[in-house]
Amino acid sequence: MGIKKFFGAVRDAWHGICDAVELGRNIRIELLAAAWALLLVWTSGYGKWYYIAVLGVCALVLSAECMNTAVEKLCDRVTAERDELIHKVKDMAAGAVLICAVVALCVGLFLFVDLDFWKAVLHNIGDNKGWAAVALVVIPLGAFVMAFLPPKADKSEVENSEEKSEESPENGEDKENGDN
Repeated sequence: MGIKKFFGAVRDAWHGICDAVELGRNIRIELLAAAWALLLVWTSGYGKWYYIAVLGVCALVLSAECMNTAVEKLCDRVTAERDELIHKVKDMAAGAVLICAVVALCVGLFLFVDLDFWKAVLHNIGDNKGWAAVALVVIPLGAFVMAFLPPKADKSEVENSEEKSEESPENGEDKENGDN
């Protein structure tokens, strides 16, 4: 693979991540949780293993959510009608995200349900990092607002709805054609 192809693939992957964030509400909520968890680890002053654990489970959940969003959008593109197999495929993709989220929750509980951890966070906020207290409020608040903005409509969803409206006869057409 040439260097141009490599950077083209990286660019396409980045666009895919941006599309997932733009189209999906859940991934924005998970980004909020990831930002807050990383901010907590940073303010605690704990070692690299905390960062590695949090980064690992965040990457796991966000990757699974990107795949789930891709599967959902593809399934929606295949048919807008209720199909049992497509429903099961969507449920399986959502189940994969749930498994990753439960693992992330377990890691979070293990790391953050520790009195010494919170003492370190409060100590560091009060000590040298007074501005970290502001960050602990402002960054999650901004991310919260971003997470709960409605997702943009997917172009394929807009096209599908336009196709359906073109295919379905308007109210008076049947009567005019004598198809009562």
